[in-house]
Amino acid sequence: FAMGGNPEAADLAGINTRWVTMKIFIIMGILCAIAGAISTARLNAATNAQGTLDELLTIAAAVIGGTSLAGGVGTIA
Repeated sequence: FAMGGNPEAADLAGINTRWVTMKIFIIMGILCAIAGAISTARLNAATNAQGTLDELLTIAAAVIGGTSLAGGVGTIA
């Protein structure tokens, strides 16, 4: 969704879709690292059980975010 609903049209419009996708993954990796560091700092300790049993919350966040569970393409609506 970062470059529009149609990546082929964005590519034809001159947007480097591969680079935009790579930048999105890079930014999300950095943000996840920052979130992990903040979470560890707020717990005052690094534990090997951090994130245990958070699978349901993760799936719920993905569904609320617009991921299509039936396959296909998710929409914001």
